[in-house]
Amino acid sequence: MLDELNKNLFLAINKLQFSHSAVKTIAVFFAEYVVFLFLLVLVVLWFYKRDEKIRQAVLIAGYCAVLGIILNFVISRIYYQPRPFVLKLGHLLVEHKADASFPSDHTTFMLCIAAGLMFYSRAFLIGLFFFVFGLLSGFARIVCGLHFPFDIIGSVIITFIVVFCIYFFKSWITKINEMIIGIWQNIENKILKIFK
Repeated sequence: MLDELNKNLFLAINKLQFSHSAVKTIAVFFAEYVVFLFLLVLVVLWFYKRDEKIRQAVLIAGYCAVLGIILNFVISRIYYQPRPFVLKLGHLLVEHKADASFPSDHTTFMLCIAAGLMFYSRAFLIGLFFFVFGLLSGFARIVCGLHFPFDIIGSVIITFIVVFCIYFFKSWITKINEMIIGIWQNIENKILKIFK
C-alpha cells in the first residue's frame, strides 16, 4: 500500500516537468547544482568577519552533513530501494548511476548543513533559508525522475536524527570546535601579519 502511494506520488510530481518548458530547466538546476551553493555558503561564512560563533555553526553544519551521509550509506546497505528509472517509472531528466534511491544523499547533505547552521542564532536565518532550498532541491529530484517522494521524506527524518545526536553532544563538540578555531585563527593571524 505504501509502495503504491510512493509510486503514485512520484508519477504525479514527475509529470510536472511537462507543465511548462521552464520547469525542466529549474528542476535540473535545483536537483544538480544547488548543492554547490551550500558548499560555497560554508566557505563564505567561515571567512566572513572571522566571527567565532559563525565558525562554530559552519563546523557543526559540516559534522551534521558527514553524519547524515554516513547514516544514508548504512541505511542503503541494509535496505535497497531501486531508483524510479531502474523500475522504468516516469521520465528521467538527469543521467545517474543506478544506486540506491532511499534515502537521497543530495537532500540529506543539504538539509543537514542547513540544520547545522540553525544551531546558532547568528546563522539561524541563513540555515532556515537553505533548509527551504534543500527541500526544493529534494522536490526537484523527484521532478527529474531521480527519487521517490519517500526518499526525500527519509532524508528529512535522517536530518532530525542527526540534529538530535549533534545536539546531545553539543557541549563536548563546542570544546573541540573552540580548539580547531583557535588553531585556525593563530595560522590566519600569522598569514595576515605577512601581508601587512
